[in-house]
Amino acid sequence: LMDADYARNLREDGGEGLEFENALFIASTVMSAAAPGRAVVDAGHARVVVVDPAADAAWSFGEYGPFPGLMERPWRVREQGGRLVVVDRGNHRLQEHAIDGTLRGLWGIHARRPHEGGGVIHDPADIAFDPAGRYAAILEPFEDRVQVFARDPSTEMVDPARLPQMERDAHFGVRVAADGPLLVLAEPEAHRVHLFDGRRPIPILVGDFGERGEGFGLLLRPEGLSLDAEAGLIHVGDLARRRLQQFLVAWDPDAPTGFVPGRFRFARSVDLT
Repeated sequence: LMDADYARNLREDGGEGLEFENALFIASTVMSAAAPGRAVVDAGHARVVVVDPAADAAWSFGEYGPFPGLMERPWRVREQGGRLVVVDRGNHRLQEHAIDGTLRGLWGIHARRPHEGGGVIHDPADIAFDPAGRYAAILEPFEDRVQVFARDPSTEMVDPARLPQMERDAHFGVRVAADGPLLVLAEPEAHRVHLFDGRRPIPILVGDFGERGEGFGLLLRPEGLSLDAEAGLIHVGDLARRRLQQFLVAWDPDAPTGFVPGRFRFARSVDLT
């Protein structure tokens, strides 16, 4: 039906076919219990694809973003009470959709402090319901924790359009590159790379770059980093695209320290697969 690799599809002879709108990129979940067919989480395109084999039909819902109905890093989808519950790791919440994709509600508040617990959610990866649908268990691997929630039948789901919008929290990656006085950090969820001047007790942000996308110069999941301060080079390994990209950075150690827009230029890119 689909080849979940770089949004390309294969012909019967194994050759590469044309792209089409329901091709997958980073498929993370295939759920066969979704009426009327199957639901597939396409994490790379921030959406859910629903397939109805009997009707020979497929449709999708979801786009990238932080607002209700949008998704940043959908990871799991489960059927509960005729609805599809999507676990969104990037937005730290769960969304309930009708089978046609209509948003019916969302729940979950992002933790503001490490190991906060008490009902707030941090990087949810999966959800399970009891047979009666009264309880939901949310798995949070980053916290080594499972939180159990009870559904109150007397409480209606809040209209998503009335929910207040929260500012995005920074989640830096696990790798840091340093050379001389400069430090480079990646923010994978925001698809950005930040450059700091570390000559003071508190490093100063002097520039950043990055935008979500699959083309050259764009980033989906920046993880690997290397920095050559003398040559003015930053290399970024994109885990999602299996791509290594090189960027030029203009930095003068004798210039006043401060944030400078447009400090970076894309140089070249190499696909590793």
